[in-house]
Amino acid sequence: MANLTTATAITLARLLLDKAESPYYTDAEITLFLELGIKEFINENYKKFEVNQATRDNLRTLVTTTSSLTQTIPDQFDISSLTDYRHFLSFEITVGTRTEYVKILQVDDYLAIKKDPFNRPSPTNVVGVIEDNRIKIYKGSANTISNHILTYLSWDETSDNIASLPDHTHEDVVNITVRKLMGSIKDPSYQTQAYEENKNKI
Repeated sequence: MANLTTATAITLARLLLDKAESPYYTDAEITLFLELGIKEFINENYKKFEVNQATRDNLRTLVTTTSSLTQTIPDQFDISSLTDYRHFLSFEITVGTRTEYVKILQVDDYLAIKKDPFNRPSPTNVVGVIEDNRIKIYKGSANTISNHILTYLSWDETSDNIASLPDHTHEDVVNITVRKLMGSIKDPSYQTQAYEENKNKI
């Protein structure tokens, strides 16, 4: 199954629901659960994005880059204007002639290494924190960042179009949708659908 649109995804979901003798759902209800299924699919694959090529292939059409973020104050980049931003992947900066990848940390981790003379931020150990819709860079120098590249997973929340995902993922998304619909009413076929979904991942 490939190259589904929202309409054909709804049709496939309805066929699977009818096969399981589930209660009737309106197109609007299936569409709502389809949107939830898409988001679950993206989020679950993002968790394993760096682990294997298969998960990267599942989200390859969503990988986006930008080098036009506003630097609100030195070493801070505003991401609030990215209406399609969903998940961070990487951030690269250029300072002078050097290009460095920024290691993103939790705030607590940054506060810890800030006091560590062996691991604190430096021109060769650039770290960052994502906080308040900003990427805050700590590089241990006052030199100006002349260029940047943010790589992230994008998703248009206004359309939630399944066609934006790679064709080979569409059936998986529909299976997640059906599982959610069945689970919402504790349908007795829920366990069977969940089993089939997991079997397809093996």
